[in-house]
Amino acid sequence: MKILSAQQLAEADQSTIDKNQISSNDLMGGHIAKLIFDKIHQRLQGSPVPIKIFCGIGKNGGDGLALARQMIQHGYHVTTYVTNCSKKRAPEFLYHYDKIKEVTKDWPILLSCKEDFPDLHPQDIIIDAIFGTGINRPIDGWMADLVHYLNKTPAFKLAIDMPSGLYANTPQDIATPIIQAQHTFSFETPKLSFFLSQTGKFTGTFEVVQIGLDPEYMMKAAPLAQIITPDAAKSMYKPRDKFSHKGDYGHVLTMAGSKGKVGAAVLSNSAALNMGAGKVTAYIPAHANVILQSSLPEIMTISSLGEDFITDFEHDIKDITLCVGPGLGTGDDVSSAFAKALSQQSLPVVIDADGLNILSDNSDYWKLIPKNSILTPHDGELEN
Repeated sequence: MKILSAQQLAEADQSTIDKNQISSNDLMGGHIAKLIFDKIHQRLQGSPVPIKIFCGIGKNGGDGLALARQMIQHGYHVTTYVTNCSKKRAPEFLYHYDKIKEVTKDWPILLSCKEDFPDLHPQDIIIDAIFGTGINRPIDGWMADLVHYLNKTPAFKLAIDMPSGLYANTPQDIATPIIQAQHTFSFETPKLSFFLSQTGKFTGTFEVVQIGLDPEYMMKAAPLAQIITPDAAKSMYKPRDKFSHKGDYGHVLTMAGSKGKVGAAVLSNSAALNMGAGKVTAYIPAHANVILQSSLPEIMTISSLGEDFITDFEHDIKDITLCVGPGLGTGDDVSSAFAKALSQQSLPVVIDADGLNILSDNSDYWKLIPKNSILTPHDGELEN
C-alpha cells in the first residue's frame, strides 16, 4: 500500500472527479460520507448514543456535514457544530451546509469563541471533521482552545481522514494543538505522520477506507513510502519445490551477542529461521555457545576467541548473508571484528543495534558496507 503526500491525494481527488465526470460534492456527499457512515453504523447498530460532529468550513467540514446528514436520516442522535473561524468557506462545505437543512430543523450550531463551546459528556461520541490534509500551520486562537477542550473530555473521539491539527507528511512541533483521536478513518491511504513515533499517537487506531480514487493515478504515483500489508506479504510468498532442500534457501550468519546480551543473539537467529533461511549459523562469544545450542538446536554456531565479546571474525563459510549488531557491544576489539566482517562481504548485509552504534563512531567503516545493504535504526540510533 502506497503512502502519498497531501498534494498527491488532492491531485488524485481531482483526477477522479475529472475522469468520472462527477462533482466534488458527489464524491464527498454521495460516496465518501456513505462509506464512513457504513463503518460507524456497523459498530453502533442504531445505538441512541449522543453524537456530536465538529465541522470546519473547508472540504473536511463538508465531509462532516455530509456524514451528519447520513446519520440523521438513519435516526441517530446527532448535534452538528461548525467552527465559524473565517469568512472563507469551501464550495463543498456550503453545498452540504444547505443539504443538511433538508433532513433536520436543527441547523448546525456555529461556534465563534470559547463561550460557544458546548457541554460534553463521557457518553458522547465526538467526530472530528474540522481540518483535513490541507492544514499546513498550527491551529491558533480560540480554535486552539477548542482542540484542548475536546482533548480534555473523556468522550470517544473519531477523526475523519486525520486528526485536526496533524500534518499529513511534514514535520511539526507536537506541542501545537492536535486532536487526540481514539480512532481515525483515513481516506484511500494512511498518511506518513501516522507512522512516526511522535505524531502517530494522535490517530489512535486507524482504518483505511478505500474511496475509489483514480486507479491509474494511484498506480503511477511515486509514493513517499510503501507499506507491506499481510495481504501484500502473502502475494510475495513463493511456494517451495517439494524436492528442494535447505541448501537451496540461503545461509544466514548472525554476528550478535555479548555477556549479558545473549538473548539478542537468540532472538536474531530465531528470526532468521522464521523468515525462511535454509541454514543459520550464529557467530557468538565463546560463553554463549551452550545457550544458543540449548535454545535453538537447529542452528549451527561458531565461537569467537573472545569469552564475553566477539573479538575476531574467522570462518570458512561461503556465500553467506551477514546480519550483524544485536547485543554486540561497541568495544575496540568488537569494532575491529565488525570492520573485518564487513570487509569480507560482497552480498548485502543487515546492520542493527550496536552495529549502527559502531558505524556512528567510525565514519571510515561506511565505505565497507556493500551496496543494497539494510540498516534498521530506531530513533536514538538514527540521531547518532
